[in-house]
Amino acid sequence: MIAAMLFSVLILFPVTSAQALEEVTLEQLADMYKSGADVPLIDVRTPEEFNLIHFKGAVNIPEDQAGKRTGEFAEKQWILYCRTGRRAGEVATMLQGKGIDDIKLLKGGIAQLPLFLKQHNNTDPDTARALQKNVVASIPAVGFPLPDFEVSGANGKQSHPLVEFRGKVVVILFWKPGDQKSDKALQQAVAFVSKNKGVAMAAIPFANSDPKDVEASLKAAAYGGATYMDPLGETAKALNAGAAPTFLVVDADGILLTGALTGFDEKMITQGDLTIQQIVEQSLAGNPMRFPDTGLYAEKRDPNELMGLQAPLFSLQDSEGREYDLKKVLASKPAVLVFFSLGCPHSRNQLTKLAEYELINGKSEKYQILAVTPDGGPQYSAQIHQFANTNGIEFPVVYDPTGNVMYQYSVSGVPEWVVVDQTGVIRHVAIGYFDNTEQILNDALAQMKN
Repeated sequence: MIAAMLFSVLILFPVTSAQALEEVTLEQLADMYKSGADVPLIDVRTPEEFNLIHFKGAVNIPEDQAGKRTGEFAEKQWILYCRTGRRAGEVATMLQGKGIDDIKLLKGGIAQLPLFLKQHNNTDPDTARALQKNVVASIPAVGFPLPDFEVSGANGKQSHPLVEFRGKVVVILFWKPGDQKSDKALQQAVAFVSKNKGVAMAAIPFANSDPKDVEASLKAAAYGGATYMDPLGETAKALNAGAAPTFLVVDADGILLTGALTGFDEKMITQGDLTIQQIVEQSLAGNPMRFPDTGLYAEKRDPNELMGLQAPLFSLQDSEGREYDLKKVLASKPAVLVFFSLGCPHSRNQLTKLAEYELINGKSEKYQILAVTPDGGPQYSAQIHQFANTNGIEFPVVYDPTGNVMYQYSVSGVPEWVVVDQTGVIRHVAIGYFDNTEQILNDALAQMKN
């Protein structure tokens, strides 16, 4: 089963009396899956979170329903889990009060999974794969790591293209042999990949393709690389390849740059009129890729016009419903606002650079960093949580559901970051990723003191 890594920020919360309960680690959970034993899991998150990602076979009993469904918890020795362990601990405490204590807790919750997989993929791949195969998740998204997936090689053995081609840009093509557009896409992609050593290709014919048609298509394209089979169509379904030809491009870091029903040389409106070939070329050159259009900005304005003006005030919430009011933030310290989209590589780089800045300077010393992003729904929120968890990002991430705040700050490209002094005046505006972030912020702070 393909595991799309849609996870949340790891936040440790104290668990009161439920801490006396036995905790199950992810290693132990993997051992249970490997042994073929029954893994009795109850997920106490919301149905929306459950649908995004959950362990296979888990029963969803949301926290707000647990009090009315206590009988179900007494049926067997369940392992309770949530995102971080907080809600599972609270449910466990409630159950203990009702005399039900033959339960266990998954230590750290499902938010521990991405870091666990990252640490174990090379050192203990069997354990990592045991968990990956038992995670049910929605489709992967642009700007997020594409999870490892399993297909059949030409010799019938199971293969993992993303592992085999690690460190290269990977072009994945789902095509329908014998279809004119599909065969043309295959031929163009093969011609390009054969001339670029930094690119690998995984060609996957649609399920139920006639072997003779597959052979003829490959021969016409002069393709001598690896061909993978998806006999049941499970991989195509998991990667949202519902029609042919569908391309997915994954950069050398494993980030999905695009996934689209398109030809190799067709311009894609949602990718700034770039083609698959151009996206691959940009990735090879190390250039940032334009993130998919959000549709928020019909009018383009120059953000530099904001310099010296009063910053538009706003109050936005994070995914947990916590409210962040810029006016209240400025009452204690200057603010750094960074507007971003997770689908933009430069946005991701800037966020991690700001996390490094906080680590060096201390979170409460110089600035309050607020990251602002469009509200892309629960799937996007879960991706951001996982990204933050993996990269040590602890500053708040808030969502701009209407796009009004981004419009007020003239955001027409990301990342855009704005430094606001305590009087509410905008002192610095920058668009794009800057490696010398610490110097820029320290210089801005020095100017405020003059």
